[in-house]
Amino acid sequence: MKLEFGGGKKPRGDGWVNVDQCQEADVIHNLNLRPWPFADDSAGEIYSSHCLEHLIQPVEVLREVARIGKLGAKVEIRVPAPYSDLAMVVGHLHVFAPMAAENIDKHFVADFWNGPKRLKLDRYHYSSCERLAKAKMVLPYLDNLDDQLIMEFVPGTAHEVTYFYHVIENECYKP
Repeated sequence: MKLEFGGGKKPRGDGWVNVDQCQEADVIHNLNLRPWPFADDSAGEIYSSHCLEHLIQPVEVLREVARIGKLGAKVEIRVPAPYSDLAMVVGHLHVFAPMAAENIDKHFVADFWNGPKRLKLDRYHYSSCERLAKAKMVLPYLDNLDDQLIMEFVPGTAHEVTYFYHVIENECYKP
């Protein structure tokens, strides 16, 4: 199964099962309520775009994604960039920044992951907005820098961050 959580009225499309609380979803469920209505190890791929920041407990959501994902499953999660105009608009409860993703993955694994599986961060990628080009025109010293580096450190030049994970066994799990 390929699972999209929070696809709303405009889900990813063919071959994806959209779970959301709106009537247009394939599976109608409030994503703040766990467990989600899927068996352990039932998804080979999981995707979400601009949903995590709306949910009450994003770390619990990531744990639920790990529970549902098969070992090796690819997980792609898109959220507003932490310094973008979209970061904290009405309805957004959290900002999920790259440092948070790195802390959960590398520095505090035992504190965040309490199940037999966890998400392993492969990489993250910033997507630019029109302000990146404007910043490069106004600040010519940026021209020689990589766009990803600029978007990481110059507020307002990225509109979203995409996190790429895969599901692995949790090395800190103690049943």
